[in-house]
Order: sequence, then C-alpha cells, then structure tokens
Amino acid sequence: MNTVIVPVGGGGLIAGIATALKSFNPSIHIIGVQSENVHGMAESFYKRDLTEHRVDSTIADGCDVKFLVNKHMK
Repeated sequence: MNTVIVPVGGGGLIAGIATALKSFNPSIHIIGVQSENVHGMAESFYKRDLTEHRVDSTIADGCDVKFLVNKHMK
C-alpha cells in the first residue's frame, strides 16, 4: 500500500490514521479529501490558519465540521 485516501472533517481521523500508518511505513502517502461544499480543513490548510467555515448540507456528515481543532493542523 503506497497511498491512503481519507475523508477529513475536523482532522482527528486523518491524524490518527496517518500516525498509525506512518509508524509501519514512513514513506506512505496520506491524502485528505473533503466535499466541495464542506471544505473548512482544506481552506485552513491553504491559509495556514484555522478558519471558521459555514457548514452546508452533505451526505458525508463526518466532514460536516464548523470549527477545527488547532492540534490537527500540525
């Protein structure tokens, strides 16, 4: 396994998955994805700062997060 794609809401799930998988395979690639209308983590990542994001309706309700946690941005 070279790459894992993980849905991202507040960042906790992808942080845990990345920590576990990197301990077994340090060269693995972890890719976070968000739906087009619920993209608070992506926006915060590109701005390099936590941003409040308006939550829209999505079938991916685990990604439906308004506030992000600072420790997951590190």
